[in-house]
Amino acid sequence: MVSTFSSRFLGFFRELLTADIIGGGVLMSAWVLASTIANMARRVLGEGALGMALVPVL
Repeated sequence: MVSTFSSRFLGFFRELLTADIIGGGVLMSAWVLASTIANMARRVLGEGALGMALVPVL
């Protein structure tokens, strides 16, 4: 319970700090898009989903 609360609090603090530094305009949209693309690439390529999908085909 304490670890969940501290994780939520630190995440909220991180978002406040990011919004204060970057702002809420085009730069923030580009930041979110870049992190979304990086996370999606990690999920597809890094966790083996692409390899598991291609092995039966090959």
